[in-house]
Amino acid sequence: MEETLLTRLWQSVAAPSGEQLYAIVDTAAHTHIHSHIQAWEPPAVALQPAEYNLPDDACPWLVTLKKGNTFSDWYLQEGFFTGWGVLLHSADPLLALAEELTPWLLAQNTDKQQLLLMRYYDPTLIYAYLSQLTPDERQQWFGNIRQVLRPTGVEYDIEGLSLDDSKLTRQEITLAPEEGEAANDEQVSNKKEGAHATS
Repeated sequence: MEETLLTRLWQSVAAPSGEQLYAIVDTAAHTHIHSHIQAWEPPAVALQPAEYNLPDDACPWLVTLKKGNTFSDWYLQEGFFTGWGVLLHSADPLLALAEELTPWLLAQNTDKQQLLLMRYYDPTLIYAYLSQLTPDERQQWFGNIRQVLRPTGVEYDIEGLSLDDSKLTRQEITLAPEEGEAANDEQVSNKKEGAHATS
């Protein structure tokens, strides 16, 4: 990903004031993810259900992303559009959010005889997963999460998932324009406004 594209991505996924940008990172998606977490030490915690004895390099990690942080830039540049997890906007601190998200990693099979690991952090599964929850369950899952961001799999398209009165809503999020594009758009807008004023 080009540097200008990374800058536009940061602008598009940035959390509003009072919230943090987090990633639920699928460490099983790439061999270097866990080693980079260990080497670059971003604020991060493993989402490790007590009922599962997963090694740290096989369980998902919740990571605080900040522009300019080595891991954060690498993850967005190399992994977000490749499907290495989803992004979250939340006002919760890291450890509190991890405690809220970890129990949802477990689900019982149909005969309730076995606990299964639910990979809801897979961007190809997150919408279907949230859709099949009851309204009360969705409220509990989101908690203080305002929005989930996922790549759609179509080039650089991003979809935002949020709640509106317990209903799951979808929002298309476009990459921030390049500086030249923004200036051109503003000029076109000004010309249109001027034409309208004189008509």
